[in-house]
Amino acid sequence: MSPPKAELLKRDEQESGDPASCRPRSARCEAINQRLLAERRADTLECERVAISNAVRIAHLVIALKNGVADPELLAERIRRG
Repeated sequence: MSPPKAELLKRDEQESGDPASCRPRSARCEAINQRLLAERRADTLECERVAISNAVRIAHLVIALKNGVADPELLAERIRRG
């Protein structure tokens, strides 16, 4: 969840060194929008990383099961436990 606008404005002031009230409203809004976009990108990248990691784990399990290397009962128990 994104931080409230007031928090974003305060953070922007601290990083830029300029009081937000001295800058045009459009510049303040643009700074907030850029920060929100960066946060969303970071969240999206993390979700994609987790999805890829899970897909790789599943592929390895399938290969192990097909090759008879893994015990299906043991794998099922590990999956249930998380």
